[in-house]
Amino acid sequence: WLFAVSSLAVAAAVILIVFIYTAGGNSITDILPDCVFYEKYHLYCPGCGGTHAVLCLLHGDIVGSFFYHPFVLYAAAVYSIFFFSNILFGLSVVRRRYALRPAHFIAAIVIILLQCLVKNVWLLLTCR
Repeated sequence: WLFAVSSLAVAAAVILIVFIYTAGGNSITDILPDCVFYEKYHLYCPGCGGTHAVLCLLHGDIVGSFFYHPFVLYAAAVYSIFFFSNILFGLSVVRRRYALRPAHFIAAIVIILLQCLVKNVWLLLTCR
């Protein structure tokens, strides 16, 4: 029971901090540095687009989030299922909790590498 309450409190605190910061007209991207890898090599790193994908997801733009970085949607879906199943387990609503397996992490690595490859191939093909 304590796990469920503390998990909800942490999630609510993160959402509140992001809301307060962005409600003042600020953007999270204002405080983050530019991608060093992109600045130096003019290629996308495996994490490029992640911040914009999170911002799109927070604004409800699921398609935009997918195009910036599909891993963000994957991680949000897996984490949401894991988070809520554990809360329901902690409240004794369900008998089994959702467990993360190695396949989840392998899928995450594949998604990250594929999006990096596709973005860089597209960049190289379109920059002439």
